[in-house]
Amino acid sequence: MNAPPTDDWRGAAAITAVLATVYLVGVGIIVVLAAAFAGHSTAVTKPKPTVLSESLSEWAITGDSTVRAGDVTFRVTNGGTVDHEMLVLKTDVAPGQLPITDS
Repeated sequence: MNAPPTDDWRGAAAITAVLATVYLVGVGIIVVLAAAFAGHSTAVTKPKPTVLSESLSEWAITGDSTVRAGDVTFRVTNGGTVDHEMLVLKTDVAPGQLPITDS
């Protein structure tokens, strides 16, 4: 006696079709998201430092006296006849209240 024919191949074909559809929809979503975020970098870029040019001479400092918050590069030249020194301090003390001593 022969077994009756079965439709097992139809069930397998249906599962294959469903899996292929799910795969293609997933790929489509990825393509749409990639296009939507193209050119949008999530990397944080550090701004370039502000450059201040200062000249030190006897009894004077010429150049910019204020700068916005962030990294600062000082380009200091000695415009005087003796050696000069420039110090940069971070403090909450008012400029007129900073202790100064003769050296």
